[in-house]
Amino acid sequence: SGEGARLDVTALEREAERIEALRHLARSGNGADPKACALQAILHGRSHGKTIVFTTAVATARHLARRLGWTRLCVATGRGARIASGPIALEDALRCFAPRARARHPPPAALALDTLIATDLLSEGLDLQDADGVIHYDLPWTPLRLEQRAGRAARLGSLHDQVGVWWFRPSPVLERPLAPWM
Repeated sequence: SGEGARLDVTALEREAERIEALRHLARSGNGADPKACALQAILHGRSHGKTIVFTTAVATARHLARRLGWTRLCVATGRGARIASGPIALEDALRCFAPRARARHPPPAALALDTLIATDLLSEGLDLQDADGVIHYDLPWTPLRLEQRAGRAARLGSLHDQVGVWWFRPSPVLERPLAPWM
């Protein structure tokens, strides 16, 4: 330390308390999360449809499942699938979510899923046309990925006349620094 430098012990103790409070809030998952609240409102308004929610990160998918109470939903990532009771084979999860598309009988009511929270693992090549809603919780880097995600539900042979699509735009505070490149 340089000559004349003083250590403010009180300020350090306050900062340590602030950091611990933030760590506790992060661990609890109960902090203010307006984006997750907005997702919950969309899903609540879709009480009779099946919805695929796309995220880019496994941690986000699990966070959303916790926020939504693991109610009639599944998380599907490159690490496998999980329902409220624990891990499940990915194909079994997809059958519970989209039995018609997977050419299976509907599952028992206790195993039926209305919401599939997925990373981009599921954005290509899978037929999940039982869904009539796609939510882009996190925006991908390319418009092609948006199209591929929506294509999981909007497919030929679908029983739905239309598929609803929602996305969350970055807040204006985050968009401003990107403006010169857009």
